[in-house]
Amino acid sequence: MNNENNVVTEDKTKVKVNKMPLSKKNKLILFVGLGIIAIFIIILIISSFKTKNNSLPNGVNENGEMVIDSSYDWANKYGASLYDTFKESDKLEIAFVNVNTTTEPEMIIKYNDEQDRLVWQIYSIDKDDVKKTRKFFNADFYLITPITNKNISWYMYIGSKDYGTYTIMSQLVDGTALDSSIKATNDTEVGKYLKEYLHSNYKLVFYEVEISNFKDDFLKKVDKYTEDNENAQKEIDKLSDQYDEYVLEHGNGEEIPIIKLAAFTLQAGTYEGKLYKSVEGNTTFELVYVQIIDYNTLKYNNKELKFTVEGNDLKCDDDVTINVNGNNKFDITDENGVNVSYELKVEEEKEEEKPLDTN
Repeated sequence: MNNENNVVTEDKTKVKVNKMPLSKKNKLILFVGLGIIAIFIIILIISSFKTKNNSLPNGVNENGEMVIDSSYDWANKYGASLYDTFKESDKLEIAFVNVNTTTEPEMIIKYNDEQDRLVWQIYSIDKDDVKKTRKFFNADFYLITPITNKNISWYMYIGSKDYGTYTIMSQLVDGTALDSSIKATNDTEVGKYLKEYLHSNYKLVFYEVEISNFKDDFLKKVDKYTEDNENAQKEIDKLSDQYDEYVLEHGNGEEIPIIKLAAFTLQAGTYEGKLYKSVEGNTTFELVYVQIIDYNTLKYNNKELKFTVEGNDLKCDDDVTINVNGNNKFDITDENGVNVSYELKVEEEKEEEKPLDTN
């Protein structure tokens, strides 16, 4: 009879597992797998290298140099030099203009420096090398000719709205500008300038170039060069015609005050207008006069006023604005809102009285 409290135990036998050597087939599978892994790693390395190269900005080679492939050799040189200088910047603006007789145009750039000041520089090609002038501030550019000779040139203007200096740009480029060509730093010099020079208000066209898209933006501007150059030449021809008309009318360098505005001219002299009034229900008028004395002084309402030229307006003391709407024609609206049109009064030549023939 078995005792229910007896515990029956079984001996556990350890099972020994024999490691079987790899067969030739298994070795082949292992080598193929390792080979696939190695190829995958190589592909990753090549892909990483290509991705690194593809991350370079458009037009930049592996040496970090910008390569511009336009049809103009001067543009290719300008582009490479400009990118090398400004590749850490955000953007700048460029314009091309031919300031001398060379075949390559000059390049003018403007940008904001570290102090957020607006800066201008002129680039040029000299013996296949790119040169640039020093930095300029408060600059603008104009076509100007003296009235003593038809020598139309591009000038850089440095100054404020009212006063400044003009320098022939070709002299800035070749380094022969020892001083400004024309001084207009006070009322007397401004008057002298207006008397001795004819001045075009044509503006150079500047185009923005984003550094992140440098090559495409730069080439777009280069493509615009022919059109811009033709427009500038039209303005030079217009100024040439204006010079011829001036000399024909006034002589070469004659001492006659002529005020140049954006589109018109005013000759010094007396201007007559009609101030209309209603008297007892009837409309009548009285003659009123404005006298332009010289290049910055006129007489209005029996007061001498100083004026400056702004577009086609004369901005005078006492908040008087004269709107010029034709050669030797203008309007003035007084403080009461009454508008009067004026025109240069031409003195009629009186016929010389002849003695009666008593024979």
